[in-house]
Amino acid sequence: MPAVQISSGQVTAAAGLPRVCARHGRDATQMKSLRFSSRPRPWAYALIPLGLLFFLIAVVVMREDVWAPRWPWCGRCGVLRVVRLLAGLALLAGAFAVLPGVVDARGGGAGLEIAGLIVVAVLGLVVVSRSYASAVAGAHVSRDSQWVRVPRAHERFAAQVVPGAAGAP
Repeated sequence: MPAVQISSGQVTAAAGLPRVCARHGRDATQMKSLRFSSRPRPWAYALIPLGLLFFLIAVVVMREDVWAPRWPWCGRCGVLRVVRLLAGLALLAGAFAVLPGVVDARGGGAGLEIAGLIVVAVLGLVVVSRSYASAVAGAHVSRDSQWVRVPRAHERFAAQVVPGAAGAP
């Protein structure tokens, strides 16, 4: 799967984008309006021991966004989004449904079982966060906000990107 990058201006103008899904290589069934964001800066992860709130604030403040008004989207992307969302919500609901049974009447509980439920709940949150349409599309913005990168683009999508619009990854 080749890496492709398209200029942010071209993505924002929806000019020259293929009508092929970037992830699956299928013909697009719709052109979806998506917001792509840059990945967190590596130093931001050092803030996690200080508290998750500090990390989230740094990520939101330093994030670069590009609005794609017409990104190609296939039916398989829609199914993948729904499956991820339902799986994540099922993990969350299951963790919270089992929690009262683990905690005994005295208010205490088995530490290992509670830790396992916390891990399942966090896994559910991660799966739900990967169900956003921009995450399903598999693209992100470069840190200088000049490019939208698709690190694992389908070959059909990569072949149809308009020449001169794509740069070297």
